[in-house]
Amino acid sequence: MYIFQHYSSMKRFFFLLAAFAAAAALTGCNGNIEPAPDPVINISDSTFTALPEGGELTIAYTIQNPVEGGNLTADPADDWMGEAKVSDEAVVFNVEPNEGEQARETTVTLTYVFGDDRNITAEVIVSQDFVQEEPDVPGEDPVIEIVTEEMTIPFAGGECRILYQVKDPVSDGKMSASSDAGWLTGFSCDDNNGVADFTAEANGTAETRSATVVLTYTYGGSKTVTAELDVTQEAPESEYDFEYQLDYYLAEFYGLDYSTTNHNWLFTFMDMPPEEGWFSNDAVTYSIDLYSTAPDNIENPLPPAGEYNLTLEFDPPVMTFSYYLSQLIIPDGPTSSFEDGTIIISYEGENMLLDGTFTDKYGYTHHITFNGPMQITNNSSWDPGTDGYSFYFVKS
Repeated sequence: MYIFQHYSSMKRFFFLLAAFAAAAALTGCNGNIEPAPDPVINISDSTFTALPEGGELTIAYTIQNPVEGGNLTADPADDWMGEAKVSDEAVVFNVEPNEGEQARETTVTLTYVFGDDRNITAEVIVSQDFVQEEPDVPGEDPVIEIVTEEMTIPFAGGECRILYQVKDPVSDGKMSASSDAGWLTGFSCDDNNGVADFTAEANGTAETRSATVVLTYTYGGSKTVTAELDVTQEAPESEYDFEYQLDYYLAEFYGLDYSTTNHNWLFTFMDMPPEEGWFSNDAVTYSIDLYSTAPDNIENPLPPAGEYNLTLEFDPPVMTFSYYLSQLIIPDGPTSSFEDGTIIISYEGENMLLDGTFTDKYGYTHHITFNGPMQITNNSSWDPGTDGYSFYFVKS
């Protein structure tokens, strides 16, 4: 009896358990199923700042509750953001530089498309300042340092070079060189190597000459700094002990007053103007007592062109100059008569050209030249239209 009852109780227990399971199954089939949540775009920030000079801008994101096959796109409102490159973790733009004069701002829309053309969006703001020029910093202006300390150019001229360097150079800086001297030409500068090249013409004068070369560094549009170097060119080597270009003179015509047959001129050539109608005590002077045929124009009695030679005769012949009244005076140098010499006179337009070579009594050699207009005073009794005694002096 006991066993039967136990068996009967177990049977009821399993029956009830099966009934409950069936009821639970029925309840599960007929109840409401909870839908999956929609995706969400999560962005690290709502605003981003692009550099004024442009470059890459990264917008990091994540998709919460992603859907298989979902796809994200990014669309900027302005073209200056450039093309978007989208990965699973970020959107990268190659932003253009802002070369305007104002800051700018735009909106980027992120769109996640999923399911049956469903989508969700999120927006971010991107701002960008404009590119500003760096302000000048006091005390940091470029400075030119000329490395070449001095320059002496041979009398024959040729190619010349000045070495320099620029302290605190700027990106748009450029060097140039120039000179007011016409005998220095062809200036060029190489900023990479710090050299300024130019050409010097041969020294056609009888003296040493000097000039100034100016280096100019231009930057920041119109700003400049300069540095100067004085250069000297040697005088040509001379075969003479004394050589002068004489630009001043005193000139007189005496006609036949001092010769029975030939007309006479007295020239005094100087390297500085006369003082009170006579040559200065500080002047280099060469006096020439000249004899030739009658002049063509008594109003300005110029001597005939040709070669004149030194003579010792008391009544000098034609085309000579006299030993007795011809002499030279050189301050701090010789004062002497001539032992030998030749003078050549020619004319170009209104200019008289004189070239003279001499040997003085000490054995020194001399070379003088004159080139300029000539006005001669007529002090000759041979011409009754003149009277008195006077000098003319003219700078050639």
